[in-house]
Amino acid sequence: MKKYILILCSLFLGVTLHAQGEANNWYFGGNAGVTFNTTPPSALTDGRLVTTEGCSTISDVNGNLQFYSDGRSVWNRNHQKMSNGDYNTGQGLLGDPSSTSSALIVPHPGLDGIYYIFAVDEPHHDNAAAFPGQGPALQNGNPTGDGNYTDVNDGVPNIDDGFNNGFTYSVVDMSLNNGLGDVVASEKNIQLETFNPNFNNQAKFKCSEKVTAVRGAVCGEVWVITHFINKFYAFKVDSSGLDTTPVISEVGPAVTTSNYRRAALGYMKASPDGNRIAVAHNTFTYFPPNVSDEGDGGVYLYDFDRNTGVVSNNQELYQGASAYGVEFSANSERLFASMSSPELFSTLHQWDLTAANIPNSRVELFGPSGGGSLFSMQLAPNGKIYVSSFGSNNLMVINNPEELGNDVNFATDVSGGAINLQGGEARLGLPPFIQSFLTSKVNIINNTASTDDTEEHLELCESDNYTLVTENIPGVNYVWYKDDVLIAGETDNTLQISRPNNGETLPYTENYRLEIDLNNGDCPLFGVAEVTYYETPEATMPMDISLCDEDNDGQEQYNLGAQNAEILTGQTNPNFLVTYHSNQADAENGLNPINTNYTVSESLQTIYARVENTNNRNCFDTTSFEIELFSISQFGDDEEIIYCLEDLPEPVQLNSGIPVSEIQDYSFVWQPSNETTPSISTTELVTHTVTITNTITGCSYEKSFTITASNQAQNITFEISDFSEQNTIMVNLGTESVGDYEFALNSESGPFQDDPTFTNVPPGFYDIFVRDKNGCGVSARLDIGVLGFMTFFTPNADGFNDVWRLVGVSRQREANARVNILDRYGKLLKSFAAGTGSWNGNFNGNPMPSGDYWFQIILEDGTQYRSNFTLKR
Repeated sequence: MKKYILILCSLFLGVTLHAQGEANNWYFGGNAGVTFNTTPPSALTDGRLVTTEGCSTISDVNGNLQFYSDGRSVWNRNHQKMSNGDYNTGQGLLGDPSSTSSALIVPHPGLDGIYYIFAVDEPHHDNAAAFPGQGPALQNGNPTGDGNYTDVNDGVPNIDDGFNNGFTYSVVDMSLNNGLGDVVASEKNIQLETFNPNFNNQAKFKCSEKVTAVRGAVCGEVWVITHFINKFYAFKVDSSGLDTTPVISEVGPAVTTSNYRRAALGYMKASPDGNRIAVAHNTFTYFPPNVSDEGDGGVYLYDFDRNTGVVSNNQELYQGASAYGVEFSANSERLFASMSSPELFSTLHQWDLTAANIPNSRVELFGPSGGGSLFSMQLAPNGKIYVSSFGSNNLMVINNPEELGNDVNFATDVSGGAINLQGGEARLGLPPFIQSFLTSKVNIINNTASTDDTEEHLELCESDNYTLVTENIPGVNYVWYKDDVLIAGETDNTLQISRPNNGETLPYTENYRLEIDLNNGDCPLFGVAEVTYYETPEATMPMDISLCDEDNDGQEQYNLGAQNAEILTGQTNPNFLVTYHSNQADAENGLNPINTNYTVSESLQTIYARVENTNNRNCFDTTSFEIELFSISQFGDDEEIIYCLEDLPEPVQLNSGIPVSEIQDYSFVWQPSNETTPSISTTELVTHTVTITNTITGCSYEKSFTITASNQAQNITFEISDFSEQNTIMVNLGTESVGDYEFALNSESGPFQDDPTFTNVPPGFYDIFVRDKNGCGVSARLDIGVLGFMTFFTPNADGFNDVWRLVGVSRQREANARVNILDRYGKLLKSFAAGTGSWNGNFNGNPMPSGDYWFQIILEDGTQYRSNFTLKR
């Protein structure tokens, strides 16, 4: 704060007593505009101005647009052309939108609502060739024939009055046209002396395309400065009006008219402190027939005397490029320039004006690798410098122009601070202002409370009290204004402010201004503060939350957002945001918000809620609530019980699992029986569920008992496939068998198999055993015969295979089948019943010889089977 005061006491910051918002609105390029009445600055899309280069805009001290111009036409704040400022009706001004600085607007220092428009025509060689007649003409003086300019494709408007009109001024009176203002017909397009009329070559062109303005050494003075060939013309504007007799300073280098019009291009800017002037010359060598120049221009720095208007001490900072834009930082210690090389690469350069050797301090900030075309530059009310790139929909920015080198943070895109023009197009030019409008101001807002780089915007909460303050300087007078109304009795360097609370709709904005009369003849210092009050939310303490650990895993999910409605309690401001935090410090500072899908893992935890107004995060309130996580003892997993039907009517005992010592803390409800005891007896073979509720915490737990019926195998039957190499037995069970079974042959102890089919079963007698896997026991089917026959027999009375018979014949199966024995010739040798008979190898009491014999089996169902066997002796 003290540093600002010491620096600014020597500056002259007021046209009369005002200089705050005059540069807050810009219109330029192709329907492009920017306002600095917002933080951050934002695009204006309502402008009607379309210009290749020159333009100018002026607002009042509060930042309200007054009018703007391209040097030919003038639009009022409603974007309508002033009747005496419409070029298309023949009532326009004599500037040119293809002039680098076609216009510059200066408020009359002594008369409110009166403005000067200084217009700069484009000094075109086709008009000069026709002088004193009307152009365009060829260089030999003959008309061009088609009325077009020879370099119209190089950006020269084809609509032109055919004359080089030089440097003129017109007056706008804002009291005309019902307060919308108009150009005063009797004070319009008045020629100012910027050339020697005795030199024909000078009279042909009259001026270059350069103009700038800065405050003078005496409060209420403004110097308007232009350039032609090797002379600077400084016109003083004070409370008496415009002095049309310029202060002329002859200082090189000379830019000869033989190289106009391209040699006339390039900006000129005064430093905000009024002590220097910088000039960009596009070229010194131009060949009109080829519509080309040598690109041998440069950047030059001069001293300016704010007392006398004299320009002196030329320093060449750079030479050998097409220089176009120049601009100073707000503290006047840095200079920037845009240039392009003969290869058409666009570059941005910076010089340190505090350096002992200023030319050697040059740093190239943006070169060919960055791409893009850089042209005009303009210091803004926020202390940043904005840069125009032809055809871009962004207005580029030098964020920290008072730094050195790359610390200036030059940004070409919105993420870095460039302004999106919302459909508007930047071209070559930006509006110039009285450079002193843009110098640093006295800070009346504590830096920590300021919300942007200008230190002019303050955001407060609806019930806040705040002290605006600046340096206490002995011997000066402090005058405070609120919304341009004097605050009576406030004569200190501090001012207590608060919202008036008269039913205003929030957010609510007030504007404060401090003017400091130094009582030494200098212009007053000033500071401004745009104060906006925002609604402060109220955070209502919600009910505490009780959660049950339903799956008994030590944690539970909870949506914290379910508390929002109760915390806000009817507040409907859409900008109110509820966040949740694990501690009070984080809630107070808006740090480390908890995900609303929150995992509760502690038995008792406090959650802190913050409700903030997102338009001003300092407007907030906090509250808290507790979340308690209850767990219910795990009394065993769900159970599956097998009930053997053989046990009927014996009931099943179902027990909740609650220890006897804890039963008094729980309630029980069984389904489907609706019993309310800790355990039950049942013969209902269904799923039974018990809901166990802790009567203290209210947490419940469900446990289920699924009773599944099973039994021993019932009604065992079988199917046999025999008389084959793969004899099979397939076991079948009756539908009343409800268990899960496995099967074995001949042994109750197994081995058992899950498959009820047995294959490759040798002929003979078998017992079938069926076992319930659920433990309900074993059932059996005994004495199952598998039919087969002996393949040989040896009737030698040794007790082994002495007779031939069928194998596996049981009383239950094929006992009455007939068996016929035949010799190889088909002669019947023996016939007998399958269940009781056999053949001993004799026929009619005589032994038959060894060999193969045949048998025929006629089963009880009439099926016949034939095969052979061997008799061995």
